[in-house]
Amino acid sequence: MRAAHSDILGEVHGRPAVDWNERKGNERSAFPAIVLTTVSPGREYVQGGTDALKQPRIRAEIFDLTPLSVKAMKRAVIEELESTARQGATQFSRSRLAFERDTDPEDLPGGLKVFRTILDFFVPHSPA
Repeated sequence: MRAAHSDILGEVHGRPAVDWNERKGNERSAFPAIVLTTVSPGREYVQGGTDALKQPRIRAEIFDLTPLSVKAMKRAVIEELESTARQGATQFSRSRLAFERDTDPEDLPGGLKVFRTILDFFVPHSPA
């Protein structure tokens, strides 16, 4: 997802607007942004140890300056994660949306208002 949406969102401070664990900043140029966080590692266990199929729960927080642009990015994120993909030797199955919530707008210094939607997905994958 990071590469696919970075083409749309561009860069903030020389880094892709899609990133892990942090939002780049609070200035106007830091938006739009998507922040990914691992909520649960998704390890399953069987008699002999861990199962090959992993299903981590990944949170995507979408930030932008208008509610309509947040909704457009939300649709793009859902479409991307509900498709299959291969990255190197890892095969990703269709992710499942587990949680969705819009939050109250956040007032930032300088008069900016930031809108946010939170999406949690189970992202199944296994070594190829």
